[in-house]
Amino acid sequence: MADEGPIRKADDIGRKEPGDTFWNARRIAGAVVIGVLVLFAVLNLQKVNVDFGVTSVNLSLIFVIVVCGAVGFGAGYLVRGRRDNRD
Repeated sequence: MADEGPIRKADDIGRKEPGDTFWNARRIAGAVVIGVLVLFAVLNLQKVNVDFGVTSVNLSLIFVIVVCGAVGFGAGYLVRGRRDNRD
């Protein structure tokens, strides 16, 4: 059986350990990616024609960028969830 560290009391669950910080490398990278996405979206305000195969619509490019970012985030979240559940 693997060593899981010291036994913690129920009152200690969720409390930060000494040395824990909110801004770890993963959160910093996420903030940078979101910042770049927002900057890119704000700088591209023109209208574009989006073709869906069956129909096409004229949308603001900022809307297209934000929707694509949200879809990519959702797909990454789902893939990560499946990978975490693998044995």
